[in-house]
Amino acid sequence: MSAPAPFIESVFHASDFSEAGEVAFAHALAIALVGRASFTMLHAGNRTAENWRKFPAVRQTLTQWGLLAPGSPKRAVFEELSVEVTKIDAQGSAVKACLHYIEKEEPDLAVFATEGRDGLARWLRPSTAQHIARRTNTISLFVPAGCRPMVSLEDGSLSLHRILVPVDHRPNAARALTYATRAATAFGDPPVRITRLHAGDEMPPAD
Repeated sequence: MSAPAPFIESVFHASDFSEAGEVAFAHALAIALVGRASFTMLHAGNRTAENWRKFPAVRQTLTQWGLLAPGSPKRAVFEELSVEVTKIDAQGSAVKACLHYIEKEEPDLAVFATEGRDGLARWLRPSTAQHIARRTNTISLFVPAGCRPMVSLEDGSLSLHRILVPVDHRPNAARALTYATRAATAFGDPPVRITRLHAGDEMPPAD
């Protein structure tokens, strides 16, 4: 996890204490480690001591991944790994709390767990994560429940071999391709194949 990721200096993760949330947490933490970025976790709901204890344990995870010695103090996360961790236990609506933080702090990346709904369920109960992403300008990473993770929960190793970039004539895909290339360089396990897939009636301009 020593490769630099200059396009990500701050990572935001909305924690929901679910199994899918654990996988999303691992992705957010691993990306923060690679970029030596600040890492903020937020939970919205009733503010209780039990909720605070449910937050994913950063030091315990880093110890399991072999990056910190057992029993390391909180300051070791920053002093040894250059990652500044902040936990926010917000009251009220999760959507409002996330939007308020993102709009105020403007993190470079937001990582969300999603339930991966499709069909009628998606229309009846739209994704909260997608709703937040559409209302902000922050790059968002969605980690669906049951997905094949890019980050190992056991040891934190990264496994990124293929990236798919769907494109249409509009909007211009140059930014997405740039970020895909940077992600492959920072997080990928070479060789990484980036595939541009055109979806639409009008062909995009040639590079």
